[in-house]
Formats: sequence, structure tokens, C-alpha cells
Amino acid sequence: MKKNYNIIFIGIFVFFIISCSGTPKRYLAIDAGLINKGQTKEEITNMLGPPHASRVTEADKEEWYYYQVNKPFYYSIPLIGNKLAEKRIDSIRILFKENRVVDVLYYLPAE
Repeated sequence: MKKNYNIIFIGIFVFFIISCSGTPKRYLAIDAGLINKGQTKEEITNMLGPPHASRVTEADKEEWYYYQVNKPFYYSIPLIGNKLAEKRIDSIRILFKENRVVDVLYYLPAE
């Protein structure tokens, strides 16, 4: 009988350990705070990966954009989750001139 309790205990323990694992969460606001003026495109790409979007402005400056969609944990509840909560899109705009960062802007859409 004692062996059965040990097996049940081990099973529950393994279940809790597995349920705690998951994909690491990325926080775009923290990433924006790590970007400094003067860094190169290569340094930014190594830190954040390739940009999600980019464009060249009229003043020969290049803008890179990074986006992240944030959903509350209850957003995934079938039928009602998307009615209880809305997605929020965080964004970073990085402005380069001559391959160096000249400005960084972290923003959220107006609610």
C-alpha cells in the first residue's frame, strides 16, 4: 500500500514540475531599455533578432520596428476569452543614421 502512495506522490510531483515549464516570455519594454544610442545594427540584430519591419526615411535614416502581441492568460478560454480581454501590441521603433542608433521609442497603442 505504501508503494502506491509513493508512485502517486512521484506522479503528482512530476506533473507539477512539467506544468511549470514553458516558453520564456519576452518583455519588449525591457529590450527597449537595453538599447543605447550609438549601437550598431549588428549589435541590435544580435540582441533582438531581425526587425519585423523596416523602412528608409527621406532624411536617409532607417527605422526598424519590433512588435509583440500580449494576451492575458484568460484570453485562451474558448468562446468567452476574447470577449473578456483584448490583445495589446507593444512596439519599439529604432532609428538609425549611418549604421548607428540615434533614437529609440517604445510605445503602446492608445486604449
